[in-house]
Amino acid sequence: KSIGGARGCGKSVSLLSLSYWARNMGWLVVYIPSAKAYALDNTVIVPDENGMFEQQDLIVQWLRSVRNGHIDVLKTIPLAEPLPSSLQAVCGEVSNLYELVDFGARHRTSSAAVLQSFLQCLQSQTVTPALVVVDEWNAWTGLTEVRNLEGKPVNADQLSFAAAFKNASLKPFKRGAFVTADSFTLSKRLHQVPLASTLLSAYTPGELKSVLSFYKSSGWSSIDDVSALMPVAQKMTSANPREVYRWASIL
Repeated sequence: KSIGGARGCGKSVSLLSLSYWARNMGWLVVYIPSAKAYALDNTVIVPDENGMFEQQDLIVQWLRSVRNGHIDVLKTIPLAEPLPSSLQAVCGEVSNLYELVDFGARHRTSSAAVLQSFLQCLQSQTVTPALVVVDEWNAWTGLTEVRNLEGKPVNADQLSFAAAFKNASLKPFKRGAFVTADSFTLSKRLHQVPLASTLLSAYTPGELKSVLSFYKSSGWSSIDDVSALMPVAQKMTSANPREVYRWASIL
């Protein structure tokens, strides 16, 4: 599933709300709030024999965060897909997703292959509902800010982290979903956008109250009394989703 819309229309808030709901319902949630952050590697990366740039350090970091944040649930999910023979040869017997992710988090040279297998197994398993959420999906389209040895920008399809998720987005989950959000310039694509999309520039009072309540309950913002802050939020942000987000972040 993909959420599209102009900047500031509330896509990120929607993804955050969805992730928060899914976690509360016991889902395994893989949430990437900024795809762009994974296409800004300033280190010089040498491509492999297939022309792929394996962002090993970045992937190891990411696998560690997934492992540490989902230890118990990962241990309950058996491998639903056979591992590639090349990965199987180095990691040996792996019985569940925790063991797979743990191996990748500890072995830099195998991290990219582990990431691909992890996402494939997550799609095929039926034990636990899983949700993969990626915001700023645009950042993985076309050229990125990563540079090759010649100083030229690298295409997102050549970055191992982005490529793994883009491949995963093409296949449906047996029990779960893959959701992304991307922005476009409304004036350039207005003919493709339902009229209702243009009405998302400002929250209704009920929507604004729901969003502020969500920020409060999630602990993301230091909001105390939602009802008391409603008039202030309306005045300071004009109920624009992006401005509400910024305003709540500094409270």
